[in-house]
Amino acid sequence: MSAGELLIDDATIRYTTGGRDVLACDGVSFTVAEGSFIALVGQSGCGKTSLLYAMDGLIPLTRGRISVNGSTVEGPGKNRALVFQSPTLFPWRDVTGNITYGIEGTTSKAQANRVASELVELVGLSGFERHHPHELSGGMQQRVNLARALAVDPDVLLLDEPFSALDAQTRENMQRELLRIWRERAAGGRELTMIFVTHDIPEAVYLADRVIVLGSRPGHVRADVAIDFPRPRDLELKRDAAFQEHVERISLLLDGQDTA
Repeated sequence: MSAGELLIDDATIRYTTGGRDVLACDGVSFTVAEGSFIALVGQSGCGKTSLLYAMDGLIPLTRGRISVNGSTVEGPGKNRALVFQSPTLFPWRDVTGNITYGIEGTTSKAQANRVASELVELVGLSGFERHHPHELSGGMQQRVNLARALAVDPDVLLLDEPFSALDAQTRENMQRELLRIWRERAAGGRELTMIFVTHDIPEAVYLADRVIVLGSRPGHVRADVAIDFPRPRDLELKRDAAFQEHVERISLLLDGQDTA
């Protein structure tokens, strides 16, 4: 199995909250090829984030199996990294210090700083290496968050609505930047598999090779929609009629309607 290949087989997550038994998702199955960009969409409560956390090994499956590169996920691992919705940066650390946090103790300080320097350039933050989080905009903080995840050199990058708190223009800029980073990593010989959770259907269609539509609780795969627009993609694509057709189809699926 290739690096970054992901298998979700009959994934079922059940937990108890407030004295209630909750079946978050039930029997979710799909595969992800190395270097693919997959978006997960679904209504609130369909288990998207629970499934993403299970992929990272943060919560256990009740039934089924998740594997990366053929190895069953039994907890967090170095081959995966998770980007949370909020940047969760350390306020007392500067940009470089936040990026190197996850690799300190596993490599020399000099090497960690070299990695941070490369990633600062990759995510477009050159000149801000010594700035602290309170000195950065929301979009810049999320760039640091992304660089920190990339610093551990994962095979699979899991992203939980990372742009949802940004204004519309910054969000679109970050979408474009994420695709650029993904493309540049691949061009450098480092394929990166992306799993991106979002409520924003145009965002999912713009970013992804496939959009996995999850039905309402318990979450289940309602549709697996191929997005065949060529890459690289410009933001102008969002005004294309074929793009809007994909958005409409996925919207109908989310509303529980069958589509051809």
